Amino acid sequence: MEDNSIVKDFYESNYDEHGRAGRETLEFARSKIIIARHLAGDAMEVADIGGATGAYSFWLAEMGHNVHLLDLAQNHIDAAVQNAHDSGVSLASYTCADARRLPYDNQSMDMVLLMGALYHLHSPQERLACLAEAHRVLRPGGLLICTVTCRYNLVISAMKYKLFDHYSREYIEETMRTGRHPKANFYAHTPDEILAELASARFE
Repeated sequence: MEDNSIVKDFYESNYDEHGRAGRETLEFARSKIIIARHLAGDAMEVADIGGATGAYSFWLAEMGHNVHLLDLAQNHIDAAVQNAHDSGVSLASYTCADARRLPYDNQSMDMVLLMGALYHLHSPQERLACLAEAHRVLRPGGLLICTVTCRYNLVISAMKYKLFDHYSREYIEETMRTGRHPKANFYAHTPDEILAELASARFE
């Protein structure tokens, strides 16, 4: 199994995910619109996998859904527990675990969110393991909502923020060619690639 200790250390020691999650970004706002289209009127069982400090989890819990938050970084889970205590909005469960080995029963979830896990797994085998676990815990007719990063995100960012002095041409070309960021534990998909991986995991 691919070692994800670098990702774990990054979020536990080097990055304030809770601060970022607290900002109403365009990505967050747009994702909520898409997720909301698929919410049933009754309380749903939702697994928020790689959900960090629970930005989506608490939003869904406030609407009455039973949300199970799982993240690789213990400090994210601790922050979510503290947020629940401070806000009075509780989640169904809080778990520090790996997205490739979910602790949930077969066919126990109505919806699975993978809003960050896939772009931290470099190999297709590891991403397939993650997707297969999501498929396993979904009930028949359940829904997976996932995000991936575009293969050309780096060059777009370099143009937008004028970072060509920071990112070398070789760095950008390698990322566009392979999907792997040479200096970051990050993977970027092409559209055809993610569709093929979802099909391999038996999603329709």
